[in-house]
Amino acid sequence: MAKGRFEYKTVIKKDRRLVWDFFSDPANLQKITSFPRVQVIRDSEQEERIKIKLNFFLFRITWYAVITEKRDQDYFIDEGDNLPFPLRHWKHTHQFESSGTGTIMTDKVEYRAFAPDFLVKMMLILMFKSREKKIRSIFRWI
Repeated sequence: MAKGRFEYKTVIKKDRRLVWDFFSDPANLQKITSFPRVQVIRDSEQEERIKIKLNFFLFRITWYAVITEKRDQDYFIDEGDNLPFPLRHWKHTHQFESSGTGTIMTDKVEYRAFAPDFLVKMMLILMFKSREKKIRSIFRWI
């Protein structure tokens, strides 16, 4: 079983408050994720538990992200619940830091998976690089 940590930094040339507000809305995950296609369903009764449906064309996966910790404009942490195979553990810290005229967003992922570590990291790199491209495009117009 692979156990690892992954970190990815994205520089966004916008004020931290604006960046925080965008990433605090789980629906925006759909806007920044092109593969796999993502559908976010928020339970109004359990605001901190978010249902995520991933569409890989040939198969679909549903899992839950639970916001376990949050500090306004600084960071929030989501942890996976009812994770799909091959994931066994998922903890994702979204950290925001002012830098000059912009914001540095750092994604830190701790995971355990029934998959080789290099495959997990390769998938994370592809996902975050794709998201970075979408984020730059979106924030160009905000």
